[in-house]
Amino acid sequence: MDTVDTGGQLSGRPARMDTARPRHWAVSGIFPARPSIRPGPVRLWGKPAPSQEEDLTMATFVLTYRAPEDYTTGTPEGIAAWSSWFESMGAHLADMGQPVAEATTVGDCGEIRPLGGYSLITADDLGEAVALAKGCPFVAQGGGVEVGQLAELPRGGDPA
Repeated sequence: MDTVDTGGQLSGRPARMDTARPRHWAVSGIFPARPSIRPGPVRLWGKPAPSQEEDLTMATFVLTYRAPEDYTTGTPEGIAAWSSWFESMGAHLADMGQPVAEATTVGDCGEIRPLGGYSLITADDLGEAVALAKGCPFVAQGGGVEVGQLAELPRGGDPA
């Protein structure tokens, strides 16, 4: 395996991550930054291999956030609430997602609050995903969260 020093030249030292940046910082005043993980089923660590008769994948769910009226982004209290909620989900948080800067609808979307952002989580079933979503800071402030399980598409074939 090749290793790279900070100057980009091959060396005998292993590549290292930049640790000067703090682990959590605010992005658009709602979501603290975090590296995203590719969406899809997640294999649980420390469990038997799939060949041992047991499928240990968890379903992936999308959470779409509906902002409460008169919500102000970037407040210290809001950042702390979102950070705390994300941390409380632990390994269930597959991708912190992003806040939405601007949105509109196409077609009949009914009477809904403006889209505030999204995240991807993993859970055993819809009930567990809903239980995790209930901790969203928007819920306590009069906003909401839509929870939807992502479907697995067949590989190499027609998705329809």
